[in-house]
Amino acid sequence: MPIISQFYGIIIRIYFNDTEQHYLEHIHVQYNEYDAVYSIKNNVVIAGNIPSKQHKLVSAWIEIHKELNGLMVKILTQTIYMKIAQMRYNLNNKS
Repeated sequence: MPIISQFYGIIIRIYFNDTEQHYLEHIHVQYNEYDAVYSIKNNVVIAGNIPSKQHKLVSAWIEIHKELNGLMVKILTQTIYMKIAQMRYNLNNKS
């Protein structure tokens, strides 16, 4: 649930254990009472809504940071898989 960016009242987050979006690379955006989920790959809203002006700002942010966002998602995914592998190893090697 870390905040990865914040500007003009817009908060952008990436969640660690979010599997509701079918493992798409995505970010969560909050602006006042609005919430939206954006696909990083194709820069579209896949859930929720956000005012037009803020949508344009978020879309521009995604385009500017597209490579970084993809890298962050990959790092988070690898970290999760490594933690799961370590937990399985620990369970299988209990004395």
